[in-house]
Amino acid sequence: MVTVKPALALAAAKAPPPARLLYLGVHSGADVGELQRLLAAQGVYRGEIDNDFGELTRAAVVAFQKRTFTAPGDHDGVVGDKTWAALRAAVKVAA
Repeated sequence: MVTVKPALALAAAKAPPPARLLYLGVHSGADVGELQRLLAAQGVYRGEIDNDFGELTRAAVVAFQKRTFTAPGDHDGVVGDKTWAALRAAVKVAA
């Protein structure tokens, strides 16, 4: 289990949203690491912060989307503006 310090999650929550969509198998890098930290702060990601959007990250995104959005079409595992905004809002509320 990954422990995320509240200050790190809050710092990630204040960052401007990345300009690109994130989804399985295509993306890696710092914005995926930020995503993983935010998901870990919400208790849905328990993997390593490895900056790789793999199956564990996708499963965590879908879990967060199911918990947050009511429309099944919003549970696609793709991280766009709506999911980024909801993650950042959830971290701010939890802080």
